[in-house]
Amino acid sequence: VAGGVLELVANVLKDTASLLPTNETGTVDVDTSTPTVKQQEEARSRKRLLSITLGVIRNLCGNDTIKTNLCQDEITLPLIVSTMTARSTSLSPSTSATNNKKTTTSLWAGPTMLEHSCGILAAMALRSPTNANLILTHHGSTAITSAMAQNPHCVPVLRQGCLAIRNLVSRNKENIPKLLDGVYANDNLEHVLRDVAGKQQGSVDEAYAALRDLGLSAKLITIGDDGAAAPQSSVAMFGDTKPRFRPVFDESDDMEGRIQNHIDVSRTT
Repeated sequence: VAGGVLELVANVLKDTASLLPTNETGTVDVDTSTPTVKQQEEARSRKRLLSITLGVIRNLCGNDTIKTNLCQDEITLPLIVSTMTARSTSLSPSTSATNNKKTTTSLWAGPTMLEHSCGILAAMALRSPTNANLILTHHGSTAITSAMAQNPHCVPVLRQGCLAIRNLVSRNKENIPKLLDGVYANDNLEHVLRDVAGKQQGSVDEAYAALRDLGLSAKLITIGDDGAAAPQSSVAMFGDTKPRFRPVFDESDDMEGRIQNHIDVSRTT
């Protein structure tokens, strides 16, 4: 930081504003003409630089003072949300004899950018009600939900998105109704938490915690070897016998016999 990292980050983010020339519909204007090889490489390089910069910001947000300064500098937060919500327009290849091409839109930022962005918002909101409120004011919850919905199989994006949503309300209970049915309500929020992030093994715990903190019903289940679903048992308490727990220590030197014995015990439990 003392070496001028924050100043460098600010300059890259300011340059990002020209990388996202949005029109009145909120989509990135994409030239339908074929770009030159040089233009394509330049665009990729700038996009990589932005992704790296977001990663740096994410690491810097581990410091409470720095993350608050970045969140409240009126530059970083708006540009991060803009990066997450910008949609690029492209023409799909012709699919008929009439040579008609369809226009499609998708999020401009890729999974890595979105993971870093969700991680930044999660860190900024952590233990900071003021930052959480500011993120909501900039419609950060909508940006997070869109990122998760666009990447239903990208666990890193889903995990960071769930953490960010949870941090927006964990110390700001008054934000819960705003997110569920108020000014920042998004019909897709519960869906992406429950049916998208909640269905991925790597993000199910974070999704459960976010649903719980939002006051929505949620229950963890386990899938048995037979494929059947069952409610997850409570945490084992003192005195409970844990599955496959061997209460007796066997000092026998018969390694093969001990292994076979453990296999037999496991099959009967």
